[in-house]
Amino acid sequence: MDMIDLENTKFTFYGDLLGTAKLYNINEQLAKRKLDNFYDIVFNKFKTIESEEGIKGWLFSDSFFVTGTKLRKAIEIIGAIYYSLFHEDIYLRGAIVGGELEFDPKIELSNLTKQLPKTDVLFRAVTLEKSVKGIRFVIEKNLAIRMLPKEWLTDDLYKNNVTLEGYGKYDFRRKIVLSSEWHAYEYLWSFHLNPSELFSDGVAKFIRRLNISPYEVIEEKLLQVPKDVRIHLEETKGLLKRSSLRFVITDNALNLFNRQ
Repeated sequence: MDMIDLENTKFTFYGDLLGTAKLYNINEQLAKRKLDNFYDIVFNKFKTIESEEGIKGWLFSDSFFVTGTKLRKAIEIIGAIYYSLFHEDIYLRGAIVGGELEFDPKIELSNLTKQLPKTDVLFRAVTLEKSVKGIRFVIEKNLAIRMLPKEWLTDDLYKNNVTLEGYGKYDFRRKIVLSSEWHAYEYLWSFHLNPSELFSDGVAKFIRRLNISPYEVIEEKLLQVPKDVRIHLEETKGLLKRSSLRFVITDNALNLFNRQ
């Protein structure tokens, strides 16, 4: 199977926030503040790529849609959004699939707009998003396989081919792994080899959290959230552990390779 052109491949991402309905039941104003913060983070990230053609996003209530053709940039910016949201205690779960989100032209009324998707891309993205628990960024299997070199399709293969020629230290594909459910792949949004990524939201905020590991954040939240949200945080702990393992494997192998 030929690898796809990362600068010209149609995609659609769908994501929604975890626990929003529960929060509304507790405190409507707090829920609205969370949503406002969510909107602001997405807005500010998209502002940095405003001049980019091939990426379009929508925010609707606690849902987030992205579609276009610039697959690499889309995955990188969505991953950065996950990271920023997590550090504001806002939890996103989503999935990206192949195909662009387009709507059939329909006769509309002045007070009625119709937006019927032309294909099944939105259905596939929503179905894949609902298939996992946790703060996860899932990638459709066929799409991921065509993004990755065959030497990186499993964790064992990656471990044996970290220094694969033609793939730099900061290549975003190093963050794509087979999901723990094995029905898809996922993007390890919490895994950063490039220090500049960590400062994207300001040096001060990062420094304040230097001594707080993601595990400590999760452990603290597990004591505060309702049972049906707790399972998402438990699954997120698994994601964070996998991210740490991928980081260690990558960093050690590349450092050893560079010393030779």
